[in-house]
Amino acid sequence: MSATVVQVDLPEPTLPTFLKDLAKSTSSALVVLRPWCRDDFAPPTTALSCIKLQAQSYVGAIKLSVIAAQQGHNIAEEALGFSKNVDNREFSEKDRQGYLRGMVDIARRGEDNATKANEAFRGLRRKLEALIADSKVDIAKGTDRVSNTISSLLTDLEKGTSALEDLSSCVSQYINWWTAQDMAHKSLSASSEQLVINYSSLRKRTVIQKWVELKKAYVEYTDMIKELEDLDPAFSAEMKQALRQEETQYARNPAPNLTGFRPSMSYEDVIGPAPMLYAPMLQFYKKAEENMKDKHKHERWFHWFS
Repeated sequence: MSATVVQVDLPEPTLPTFLKDLAKSTSSALVVLRPWCRDDFAPPTTALSCIKLQAQSYVGAIKLSVIAAQQGHNIAEEALGFSKNVDNREFSEKDRQGYLRGMVDIARRGEDNATKANEAFRGLRRKLEALIADSKVDIAKGTDRVSNTISSLLTDLEKGTSALEDLSSCVSQYINWWTAQDMAHKSLSASSEQLVINYSSLRKRTVIQKWVELKKAYVEYTDMIKELEDLDPAFSAEMKQALRQEETQYARNPAPNLTGFRPSMSYEDVIGPAPMLYAPMLQFYKKAEENMKDKHKHERWFHWFS
């Protein structure tokens, strides 16, 4: 019995207008959370230890949101690279469809990471208010000696709860953006069938311009995140590790639609020039790179991982 063919149109992207707010709220949230995550910080009470664990969870969610943004950038980069050779006769339709399924899988991964980040922030105010209240009770009892530094951290955390809620709101908008792209949802419904992607939109200048604007928006977000990295080298190192883990997990669990993708994708592949994920398309990318007028900007997204 032959598989049912499912056709998915490659949509015109919508612009994520919230990215600047996401970057700003990420900065504010890290100011509040990072002091609690230091390796040398040993909370003297159970309640304070729980706050440290919760802070580490929120920072982990922030990393997921940054990785999701990288995947948003990658989709724009992939679409623009494809559009430059959309009618190149050197590549078969099978090659094109395999390549485009890779784009769809990047969308799936981006939406998954944004969803996980959002789930980590659920009930944020309720959790923190309860933990802060318990910590204040312990301090009032005087059963454990609490330094002025810890008291100051508690005050900053209490005042910074609204900043964390702002970040949570931006992450929620992020999920809505991924859903609006409609790539991941349609591909998942066709995971056991033959997925065919209609890429005719990438022949339209107006649509290509939208992809250019999308890439630009993510580059601007990247520059803002880079400023955070420069101020916190430890967080920069943690982001590198988080990216390695993301790619290792992906390599071990490739999506069913990715026939033709290399399963042993390395960290160097991820930070290397131009996404060279689909082996038969190596020549495709080389030609695309030669034609790119903004080649000097090609690796801007990855400059803070190098």
